[in-house]
Amino acid sequence: MKKAIIFIIILSVLLIFCVYKIINYQDLSNLDKYNLNNDEEIYKEFSYKKYDYVITNYQDNASSYYNHHILLKSKNNYYLLDTLNKCDISDYLNVNEYYIHCIGKNNFIKYIFNGTSIKKENLKLNFKDIPNISVIHITITRVDNDYIYLSSNIKMDESIKNGNKVKCNLDTRKCEYN
Repeated sequence: MKKAIIFIIILSVLLIFCVYKIINYQDLSNLDKYNLNNDEEIYKEFSYKKYDYVITNYQDNASSYYNHHILLKSKNNYYLLDTLNKCDISDYLNVNEYYIHCIGKNNFIKYIFNGTSIKKENLKLNFKDIPNISVIHITITRVDNDYIYLSSNIKMDESIKNGNKVKCNLDTRKCEYN
């Protein structure tokens, strides 16, 4: 009887350990393993749930713009999730959503991180009703559930001043002065 109880306890511990390993298993077989380049720097690191993510930046000889890799980090290895070329970024991290604007370009990107995958969405913001904003020089100041908040500096008399502040609805994509 005593042996049966010890056997059941050992079996229970093994079963709990196996369930724990299954729950924490990260299937990385569909991702490409990535080695950082010599001149590549880690720009930003963050965690969401049980996953660690890294954003890197580096320049190549062909351009003055930065290039970026979005990586998943697991057990001291990196796995490539996406590449963003020729983009000096203004960015904002909101839990598992990462918003990027390529400075000097009219594009905004939203990444949603979900485990070993990410969803990439190009945000086509409507600046029609705010004519006095320099879209290519805009920076992301914050993001909430409803809006992305932007600002733009302007040059006046050889000095840089704070320009107009704008908020854009994330559902309708319509922008207005804030």
